[in-house]
Amino acid sequence: MHSTFQFLMNYEDRDLPVLTEYEIKKSWIIEEAVRLMIAAPEQEAITSQNFEQSLLLYMEGLEDRWTSMSAEEHEKVEAYEREKAKYAEIAEDLNSEIESEYFGHHGDENNWSQSEVAIFKNGMIAPMCEIDDWRGRGWTYYQFLKIEREKRWEEALRTALQCVAYDFDVPGLIHFNFGREKTDTERKLEAMSSSEIIEALEYYAPRFMSKRLLEYLAVVISRSRGKETGDVNIGDMINMIYPQDYDMPMDPSKALTLINKEKGEPNWMGDYRLRQALQVYQSWQSARFVPFTNDIENPYYNYRCYDLRDWSPDYDMSQGYISSDTKMTPRRADDFIEDNSVIVLVDVHT
Repeated sequence: MHSTFQFLMNYEDRDLPVLTEYEIKKSWIIEEAVRLMIAAPEQEAITSQNFEQSLLLYMEGLEDRWTSMSAEEHEKVEAYEREKAKYAEIAEDLNSEIESEYFGHHGDENNWSQSEVAIFKNGMIAPMCEIDDWRGRGWTYYQFLKIEREKRWEEALRTALQCVAYDFDVPGLIHFNFGREKTDTERKLEAMSSSEIIEALEYYAPRFMSKRLLEYLAVVISRSRGKETGDVNIGDMINMIYPQDYDMPMDPSKALTLINKEKGEPNWMGDYRLRQALQVYQSWQSARFVPFTNDIENPYYNYRCYDLRDWSPDYDMSQGYISSDTKMTPRRADDFIEDNSVIVLVDVHT
């Protein structure tokens, strides 16, 4: 099984590299050809197997376009290519940091991975995977390339939040989507802004936790009374916990009291669905810049958005320090993100 992880990081800036005219020209022609390719109606038919042949077709005529450019156009291309090369070098540093700081401490020999793309807060992006990658991961860079530069950071945040929405098991979101139409919920999620997704998940999160606790409670009561799980009426348990309004989030202490009454100390690790719910809920709640949490766990944990920045509880992104009584509300305030921030998407085998 593969999962896409999102890492929020900071980077150290670099000087612009010096490129030869040949390097600039080659990079420009390849990227222009791919731009044309991904905009073409037949894009779906392009695979890693026929990519090289398809690329050659779209490169036809670009040599002439290069030759016919004005001096001013050449200067713009050179400036862009040098900036792109700088961020490609930064992306290599980020990849090394992820390998050492995350996988070196939290991964194992089963967690082979491939970084896909780095999206910088200023809108620059850097490919971290070959375009003809056998799993198609090289296309991620070009999907972001199609987006206007000033909108890419927002899209990276939306991508991370959408992953969390699936982890929250929102009804209508289906993890496996091969050969099927998207659900109405999935189409609605894709149309939402990052702020809208946060608002929806902040409302849904405690209700998600309540649902999982009720499911677990049903199992506990059934086992303690010698019944099948289906014999326990969920509605009765809802009334036991909070009879007034089911739309209100459950007080977990009430569920725990009932669980302890039936069984003694509950075996939290014995029920995967509850364990998964706790992991997602606690990670979401601990995120200082949602959805990225700095409570780092291994790749088998049920959360995929991590904050790898160097940070202390008293650190203020804008001033250097904040008082300990400062509340992070909302938890996506720009004060908690720096200009040298970057989100890296990594495909991980779990």
